[in-house]
Amino acid sequence: MELPHRTIQTTIATYQSSTTGTSSPRIGRPEILSDADKRYILLQIKRGPFIKTEDICKLLEMPISTRTIARMLKESGYGHWRAQKRPQLTEEIAKLRYEWAYVRKDWTHEQWSKVIWSDECSVELGKGKKNQWVWRLNHFNEKWKKKHIIPYTKGKGISIMIWAAIWGGSHTEIYQMSRDEESARRGYSSQSYLKLIEDYLPAIWESGMEFMQDNAPIHTANIIKNWFDEHGIPLVDWPPYSPDLNPIEHAWAKLKERVYMHIQILNHLMGQEND
Repeated sequence: MELPHRTIQTTIATYQSSTTGTSSPRIGRPEILSDADKRYILLQIKRGPFIKTEDICKLLEMPISTRTIARMLKESGYGHWRAQKRPQLTEEIAKLRYEWAYVRKDWTHEQWSKVIWSDECSVELGKGKKNQWVWRLNHFNEKWKKKHIIPYTKGKGISIMIWAAIWGGSHTEIYQMSRDEESARRGYSSQSYLKLIEDYLPAIWESGMEFMQDNAPIHTANIIKNWFDEHGIPLVDWPPYSPDLNPIEHAWAKLKERVYMHIQILNHLMGQEND
Protein backbone atom coordinates (compact mmCIF):
# COMPACT_ATOMS: atom_id res chain seq x y z
CA MET A 1 0.00 0.00 0.00
CA GLU A 2 1.24 3.48 -0.85
CA LEU A 3 0.51 5.42 2.35
CA PRO A 4 2.21 8.53 3.72
CA HIS A 5 4.82 7.78 6.41
CA ARG A 6 3.00 10.12 8.79
CA THR A 7 -0.26 8.12 8.43
CA ILE A 8 1.51 4.87 9.34
CA GLN A 9 3.15 6.49 12.40
CA THR A 10 -0.19 7.87 13.61
CA THR A 11 -1.94 4.50 13.18
CA ILE A 12 0.76 2.66 15.16
CA ALA A 13 0.71 5.25 17.94
CA THR A 14 -3.09 5.05 18.18
CA TYR A 15 -3.00 1.25 18.37
CA GLN A 16 -0.32 1.26 21.08
CA SER A 17 -2.25 3.72 23.22
CA SER A 18 -5.55 1.85 22.82
CA THR A 19 -6.66 -0.64 25.47
CA THR A 20 -9.16 -2.39 23.21
CA GLY A 21 -7.23 -2.45 19.95
CA THR A 22 -10.18 -0.87 18.13
CA SER A 23 -10.85 2.64 16.88
CA SER A 24 -12.57 5.02 19.28
CA PRO A 25 -16.12 6.11 18.42
CA ARG A 26 -16.14 9.24 16.25
CA ILE A 27 -17.30 12.45 17.94
CA GLY A 28 -19.95 14.58 16.27
CA ARG A 29 -22.82 14.05 13.89
CA PRO A 30 -22.17 11.30 11.33
CA GLU A 31 -22.09 12.36 7.70
CA ILE A 32 -25.34 11.91 5.81
CA LEU A 33 -23.56 10.87 2.64
CA SER A 34 -21.22 7.91 2.59
CA ASP A 35 -18.09 7.89 0.44
CA ALA A 36 -19.93 5.63 -2.00
CA ASP A 37 -22.81 8.14 -2.18
CA LYS A 38 -20.37 10.96 -2.91
CA ARG A 39 -18.66 8.99 -5.67
CA TYR A 40 -22.07 8.21 -7.18
CA ILE A 41 -23.08 11.90 -7.14
CA LEU A 42 -19.82 12.99 -8.78
CA LEU A 43 -20.31 10.31 -11.43
CA GLN A 44 -23.78 11.68 -12.23
CA ILE A 45 -22.39 15.22 -12.49
CA LYS A 46 -19.67 14.11 -14.90
CA ARG A 47 -22.15 12.16 -17.02
CA GLY A 48 -24.69 14.97 -17.13
CA PRO A 49 -23.41 18.42 -16.06
CA PHE A 50 -26.91 19.91 -16.51
CA ILE A 51 -28.57 17.55 -14.01
CA LYS A 52 -30.57 19.23 -11.22
CA THR A 53 -29.92 18.57 -7.54
CA GLU A 54 -33.58 17.52 -7.21
CA ASP A 55 -32.99 14.75 -9.74
CA ILE A 56 -29.85 13.61 -7.90
CA CYS A 57 -31.94 13.28 -4.72
CA LYS A 58 -34.40 11.05 -6.58
CA LEU A 59 -31.60 8.88 -7.95
CA LEU A 60 -30.17 8.36 -4.45
CA GLU A 61 -33.55 7.09 -3.20
CA MET A 62 -32.89 8.38 0.32
CA PRO A 63 -34.27 11.27 2.43
CA ILE A 64 -31.81 14.04 1.67
CA SER A 65 -32.11 17.74 0.88
CA THR A 66 -30.88 19.52 -2.22
CA ARG A 67 -28.82 21.79 0.06
CA THR A 68 -26.85 18.78 1.28
CA ILE A 69 -26.12 17.80 -2.32
CA ALA A 70 -25.10 21.36 -3.22
CA ARG A 71 -22.84 21.62 -0.16
CA MET A 72 -21.15 18.31 -0.96
CA LEU A 73 -20.53 19.41 -4.56
CA LYS A 74 -19.09 22.72 -3.37
CA GLU A 75 -16.74 20.87 -1.03
CA SER A 76 -15.66 18.76 -4.03
CA GLY A 77 -14.73 21.87 -6.02
CA TYR A 78 -17.87 22.18 -8.13
CA GLY A 79 -19.80 25.41 -8.64
CA HIS A 80 -23.23 25.91 -10.20
CA TRP A 81 -22.66 28.35 -13.06
CA ARG A 82 -24.84 29.82 -15.76
CA ALA A 83 -24.02 27.88 -18.95
CA GLN A 84 -22.43 30.03 -21.63
CA LYS A 85 -24.13 30.22 -25.02
CA ARG A 86 -22.34 30.16 -28.34
CA PRO A 87 -23.25 29.41 -31.96
CA GLN A 88 -23.50 25.76 -32.88
CA LEU A 89 -20.19 24.65 -34.41
CA THR A 90 -20.27 22.35 -37.40
CA GLU A 91 -17.56 19.72 -37.80
CA GLU A 92 -16.02 21.83 -40.57
CA ILE A 93 -15.83 24.97 -38.43
CA ALA A 94 -14.50 23.00 -35.45
CA LYS A 95 -11.79 21.60 -37.73
CA LEU A 96 -10.85 25.08 -38.96
CA ARG A 97 -10.55 26.32 -35.36
CA TYR A 98 -8.40 23.35 -34.41
CA GLU A 99 -6.10 23.75 -37.41
CA TRP A 100 -5.73 27.48 -36.75
CA ALA A 101 -4.67 26.83 -33.16
CA TYR A 102 -2.51 23.80 -33.98
CA VAL A 103 -0.24 25.57 -36.48
CA ARG A 104 0.37 28.32 -33.90
CA LYS A 105 0.77 26.18 -30.77
CA ASP A 106 4.56 26.58 -30.73
CA TRP A 107 4.68 30.27 -31.60
CA THR A 108 7.09 32.40 -29.62
CA HIS A 109 6.23 35.59 -27.77
CA GLU A 110 7.90 37.55 -30.57
CA GLN A 111 5.69 35.91 -33.21
CA TRP A 112 2.51 36.65 -31.28
CA SER A 113 3.62 40.25 -30.75
CA LYS A 114 3.51 40.74 -34.52
CA VAL A 115 -0.27 40.21 -34.61
CA ILE A 116 -2.49 43.28 -34.34
CA TRP A 117 -5.72 42.13 -32.69
CA SER A 118 -8.69 44.37 -33.44
CA ASP A 119 -12.36 44.42 -32.51
CA GLU A 120 -15.46 46.59 -32.27
CA CYS A 121 -17.83 46.84 -29.34
CA SER A 122 -21.32 48.32 -29.18
CA VAL A 123 -22.01 50.44 -26.11
CA GLU A 124 -25.62 51.26 -25.31
CA LEU A 125 -26.73 53.69 -22.61
CA GLY A 126 -28.19 51.78 -19.67
CA LYS A 127 -27.25 48.33 -20.99
CA GLY A 128 -24.55 45.87 -19.97
CA LYS A 129 -24.65 46.52 -16.24
CA LYS A 130 -23.86 43.62 -13.95
CA ASN A 131 -26.40 42.55 -11.34
CA GLN A 132 -26.20 44.81 -8.32
CA TRP A 133 -26.95 43.80 -4.73
CA VAL A 134 -28.64 46.05 -2.18
CA TRP A 135 -28.83 45.93 1.62
CA ARG A 136 -32.44 46.25 2.86
CA LEU A 137 -34.78 44.84 5.49
CA ASN A 138 -36.48 41.54 4.70
CA HIS A 139 -39.92 43.13 4.38
CA PHE A 140 -41.89 43.04 1.14
CA ASN A 141 -42.63 46.78 1.22
CA GLU A 142 -38.88 47.47 1.33
CA LYS A 143 -38.38 45.74 -2.02
CA TRP A 144 -39.89 48.50 -4.16
CA LYS A 145 -38.66 51.56 -2.31
CA LYS A 146 -37.00 54.06 -4.62
CA LYS A 147 -33.64 53.86 -2.86
CA HIS A 148 -33.58 50.07 -3.28
CA ILE A 149 -34.31 49.75 -7.00
CA ILE A 150 -32.37 50.30 -10.21
CA PRO A 151 -34.56 52.10 -12.77
CA TYR A 152 -34.21 51.33 -16.46
CA THR A 153 -35.74 52.75 -19.61
CA LYS A 154 -37.73 50.69 -22.09
CA GLY A 155 -36.85 50.55 -25.75
CA LYS A 156 -33.50 50.96 -27.43
CA GLY A 157 -31.22 53.54 -25.89
CA ILE A 158 -28.49 55.69 -27.38
CA SER A 159 -25.64 53.51 -28.62
CA ILE A 160 -22.25 53.98 -30.22
CA MET A 161 -19.72 51.64 -31.81
CA ILE A 162 -16.14 51.79 -30.58
CA TRP A 163 -12.99 50.17 -32.00
CA ALA A 164 -9.55 49.41 -30.65
CA ALA A 165 -6.53 47.21 -31.33
CA ILE A 166 -3.74 45.65 -29.26
CA TRP A 167 -0.39 44.06 -30.16
CA GLY A 168 2.76 43.12 -28.29
CA GLY A 169 2.93 45.53 -25.38
CA SER A 170 1.04 48.31 -27.17
CA HIS A 171 -2.50 49.40 -27.90
CA THR A 172 -4.41 52.05 -29.78
CA GLU A 173 -6.72 54.57 -28.22
CA ILE A 174 -10.41 53.68 -28.20
CA TYR A 175 -11.98 55.25 -31.27
CA GLN A 176 -15.63 55.88 -32.02
CA MET A 177 -16.79 54.60 -35.38
CA SER A 178 -18.75 57.03 -37.55
CA ARG A 179 -22.23 56.12 -38.71
CA ASP A 180 -22.92 55.78 -42.41
CA GLU A 181 -25.51 58.47 -43.17
CA GLU A 182 -26.41 56.75 -46.44
CA SER A 183 -26.95 53.28 -44.97
CA ALA A 184 -30.22 51.85 -43.73
CA ARG A 185 -31.19 53.40 -40.38
CA ARG A 186 -27.93 55.36 -40.32
CA GLY A 187 -26.10 52.29 -39.05
CA TYR A 188 -22.50 51.12 -39.37
CA SER A 189 -21.32 49.83 -42.72
CA SER A 190 -18.13 48.86 -44.52
CA GLN A 191 -17.79 52.56 -45.38
CA SER A 192 -17.74 53.37 -41.66
CA TYR A 193 -15.06 50.73 -41.12
CA LEU A 194 -13.04 51.88 -44.13
CA LYS A 195 -12.87 55.44 -42.80
CA LEU A 196 -11.68 54.16 -39.42
CA ILE A 197 -8.85 51.95 -40.70
CA GLU A 198 -7.78 54.63 -43.17
CA ASP A 199 -7.45 57.10 -40.32
CA TYR A 200 -5.73 54.92 -37.71
CA LEU A 201 -4.27 51.67 -39.04
CA PRO A 202 -1.36 52.99 -41.18
CA ALA A 203 0.09 54.76 -38.14
CA ILE A 204 0.50 51.53 -36.15
CA TRP A 205 1.24 48.92 -38.80
CA GLU A 206 4.87 47.95 -39.40
CA SER A 207 6.46 45.57 -41.88
CA GLY A 208 6.23 41.95 -40.72
CA MET A 209 2.96 42.43 -38.88
CA GLU A 210 -0.39 40.73 -39.50
CA PHE A 211 -3.78 42.31 -38.90
CA MET A 212 -6.55 40.33 -37.25
CA GLN A 213 -10.22 41.13 -37.76
CA ASP A 214 -13.21 38.82 -37.42
CA ASN A 215 -15.55 37.78 -40.22
CA ALA A 216 -18.20 40.46 -39.69
CA PRO A 217 -19.79 41.58 -43.00
CA ILE A 218 -18.29 45.07 -42.73
CA HIS A 219 -14.82 43.45 -42.63
CA THR A 220 -15.27 41.10 -45.57
CA ALA A 221 -16.70 43.62 -48.05
CA ASN A 222 -14.74 44.00 -51.29
CA ILE A 223 -13.78 47.62 -50.58
CA ILE A 224 -12.13 46.46 -47.34
CA LYS A 225 -10.30 43.55 -48.99
CA ASN A 226 -9.08 45.88 -51.74
CA TRP A 227 -7.83 48.44 -49.22
CA PHE A 228 -5.69 45.85 -47.40
CA ASP A 229 -4.34 44.52 -50.72
CA GLU A 230 -3.43 48.02 -51.90
CA HIS A 231 -1.60 48.80 -48.65
CA GLY A 232 0.18 45.43 -48.50
CA ILE A 233 -1.16 44.59 -45.05
CA PRO A 234 -1.62 40.81 -44.62
CA LEU A 235 -4.72 39.58 -42.82
CA VAL A 236 -4.87 36.72 -40.34
CA ASP A 237 -6.88 33.82 -41.77
CA TRP A 238 -9.56 33.88 -39.09
CA PRO A 239 -11.78 30.84 -38.36
CA PRO A 240 -15.55 31.52 -38.07
CA TYR A 241 -17.26 31.85 -34.69
CA SER A 242 -14.03 32.29 -32.75
CA PRO A 243 -14.32 35.35 -30.49
CA ASP A 244 -12.74 33.34 -27.67
CA LEU A 245 -9.46 33.21 -29.62
CA ASN A 246 -9.21 37.01 -29.84
CA PRO A 247 -7.62 38.42 -26.65
CA ILE A 248 -9.13 41.89 -27.05
CA GLU A 249 -12.63 40.37 -26.92
CA HIS A 250 -12.10 39.67 -23.23
CA ALA A 251 -11.19 43.29 -22.49
CA TRP A 252 -14.56 44.86 -23.30
CA ALA A 253 -16.46 43.39 -20.33
CA LYS A 254 -13.73 44.54 -17.92
CA LEU A 255 -13.71 47.99 -19.50
CA LYS A 256 -17.49 48.37 -19.16
CA GLU A 257 -17.29 47.14 -15.57
CA ARG A 258 -14.73 49.83 -14.71
CA VAL A 259 -16.75 52.55 -16.44
CA TYR A 260 -19.86 51.62 -14.45
CA MET A 261 -17.80 51.51 -11.25
CA HIS A 262 -16.60 55.09 -11.86
CA ILE A 263 -20.18 56.18 -12.59
CA GLN A 264 -21.39 54.66 -9.31
CA ILE A 265 -18.60 56.40 -7.38
CA LEU A 266 -19.41 59.71 -9.10
CA ASN A 267 -23.14 59.35 -8.37
CA HIS A 268 -22.36 58.52 -4.74
CA LEU A 269 -20.15 61.60 -4.36
CA MET A 270 -22.76 63.82 -6.03
CA GLY A 271 -25.38 62.41 -3.66
CA GLN A 272 -23.21 63.25 -0.64
CA GLU A 273 -22.78 66.81 -1.95
CA ASN A 274 -26.54 67.24 -2.26
CA ASP A 275 -27.25 65.88 1.24
